[in-house]
Amino acid sequence: VVLREPRTNNDAEKDDDKDKEKTDTEETEAETPAPKSTRNPIRIKAQDLSLQIMSILTQAINKGGYGHASPLQATIFIGSTYGRHRAVVLYETTAQTLRNHLRKNVGNEVTCGVSVKTVHRDVDRHHTDEEAFGYDLKRIEEKEKRRRDRANEKW
Repeated sequence: VVLREPRTNNDAEKDDDKDKEKTDTEETEAETPAPKSTRNPIRIKAQDLSLQIMSILTQAINKGGYGHASPLQATIFIGSTYGRHRAVVLYETTAQTLRNHLRKNVGNEVTCGVSVKTVHRDVDRHHTDEEAFGYDLKRIEEKEKRRRDRANEKW
């Protein structure tokens, strides 16, 4: 999952050119920075995913004839090359955003009840400290704890 692209020198030069073209009145006006939530790459990706899912969901309900009598079940898999914890954050944020879109139901696009459920196969099943920290880090932590305990016994 590509969350953002790095800035290039060309982008910085374009920004400098825009600054030079500003008039005196534009320079005096304070520019308000974008809200933090819009700059967060996870939230941006989650917003895009939830809008795509919402579009597909409304098409399936309206054109496919799904509803109360014939329910639709969809499974969406999200993974990350950067590690499973980023994928967890992405799918949880996407689920929250999708739930918000469903609650708003702008234009009454969704005509039946929809439930959004999240499950993570690695975190939900047999989660252990070794799995989260790795065997080497767990061993180092235990060694450090023994050293602290010995130092405390001397007092």
